[in-house]
Amino acid sequence: MSSALVDPSVPVVSAHTDLIRIGLLGHGTIGRAVADAAAGHGAEIVAALVRNIERHPPSDLHFERDGSRVLSCGPDVVVEALGGLEPARTLVAAALDRGIPVVTANKSLIAAHGPELRARAALAGVPLLYDAAVIAGVPFVGALANRPGVRALTEITGILNGTSHAITSAIEQGVSFTDALADAQARGYAEPDSTADISGRDAAEKLAILLQLCGAPDTTAADIECTGIDTLRPEDFAAARAQGGVIKPIATASFGPGGWVGRVGPVVLPKTHLFAGLSGVTNALQLQPVVGAPITFIGPGAGPAITAQTILDDVVQACR
Repeated sequence: MSSALVDPSVPVVSAHTDLIRIGLLGHGTIGRAVADAAAGHGAEIVAALVRNIERHPPSDLHFERDGSRVLSCGPDVVVEALGGLEPARTLVAAALDRGIPVVTANKSLIAAHGPELRARAALAGVPLLYDAAVIAGVPFVGALANRPGVRALTEITGILNGTSHAITSAIEQGVSFTDALADAQARGYAEPDSTADISGRDAAEKLAILLQLCGAPDTTAADIECTGIDTLRPEDFAAARAQGGVIKPIATASFGPGGWVGRVGPVVLPKTHLFAGLSGVTNALQLQPVVGAPITFIGPGAGPAITAQTILDDVVQACR
């Protein structure tokens, strides 16, 4: 694969018409899944950004330490799989400014810098797609972005973090929080550092993205009140059952004349609620439009294979 450099001030248009050329920023869990699945979507990785080339075994991939060199390898689209805010924001902004479409699943990036990056994409006239950032297994963000009638909402209610849902489901069965967290980590549902999941910050970032699309474009996760799940005990769930309810980790926002109010944390739902019978890592989202009945999405929230599938669907969409 070519590693030839071009003038970084000039956007590059690929001469290839048979394959979509992807510049991959990051080759961790998600990046590897994207690289493994790319061929099945008519795509190839022209270069992949890694922190330490020596740690990556020899392969057909062309690795780079410098993100600007990845942007100069002639990609049709850039996939950002670094996670976090920097250098992801700088590299995504650079790609958009050069007229290269960008696809990402980085909820932290879009929650913090979505307005700026969408403005850059609009100015350059290229797509910025992030369907995999919220409930990766149920791609709906793109449809929501393109449906102003659906975006006119009175309420958002969701289980937006599979890790916290898996843990609360286990506590409901009598398992202690500590053991439930350890089991979620052993199963690969939770990272070794699960602070973002436990505190509610991960769900707040996803809710912030939804609010950005639905009338509050400057929202960030810091604007959303969060309550963690680490204080929940089996007796809390028993008390909820005695009252005809069930505890779920809920992200919610309501819209009114004065704006919106949102929060993330454990909520007692009635047993008749649509989400009450869900368990494990299942995610769910219910949107209540100003006009019409509620719209509901239910499915897997994440996982490398699921996330890569949605990313690559966005890649194809971006290059149409």
